This record gives sequence, C-alpha cells and structure tokens, in this order.
Amino acid sequence: MIYIYFVQAGEAGPIKIGCSKNPHQRHQDLQVYHYETLYLLGYIEHSDILENQLHQLFEHDRIRGEWFRPTPAVVDKIILLVGTITRQARPKSDSRITTNGPNNRRAPSLI
Repeated sequence: MIYIYFVQAGEAGPIKIGCSKNPHQRHQDLQVYHYETLYLLGYIEHSDILENQLHQLFEHDRIRGEWFRPTPAVVDKIILLVGTITRQARPKSDSRITTNGPNNRRAPSLI
C-alpha cells in the first residue's frame, strides 16, 4: 500500500506533501537531510490522482517541489483529510493541531 504523507519542518515551517510505502520510514529518511526537526502530521491512503490534485490545489502556496507554506488553506485541507493532526510538539501557528488522536484515514474520493 502507498500513502500520501504530510511532514512539517519545525513547529511552523513548510509542509511536504509526498507519497511513500512507509510514511514513518520516509519521515526518518527526510530528517537525516534536514536541519530542522521534521514532524509527521499524518498520512492517508494514496490514490493515483489525489497527490497531484493536492499539489495543484496549493500551487499558489508552493515554495519548491513538494514543499508548501503552512497557510490556513493547506492546514485546513490536511485536517479534513487526516482528521486530527498529531505531532510531537504543538505548532505555534495553528492551535487546531493536537498532540494526540488518529493520524491516518482512507483517502476521500473527491477533494
């Protein structure tokens, strides 16, 4: 099974939207090359078009590649997709992201 994952750099930094067979291992692999602490916000089952749709939806928030600014629109969509976002530390930018709760769900059929 392949998943779409959401990883955030630091407590209020950019969010990576990518895909992996093992989101937890991918998170660890990314951390090796990143100077800030990375947080796995959650993941959902991958669909062939959903990841591309998300990238297109947030094109105006794209920083580079698969990294996006953590705007309210981006955070709201991630919360909609994964439910309660979980991470090791509460971000300063959005109090709706909590430190406990489920962090994976089935991908919805539509964005």
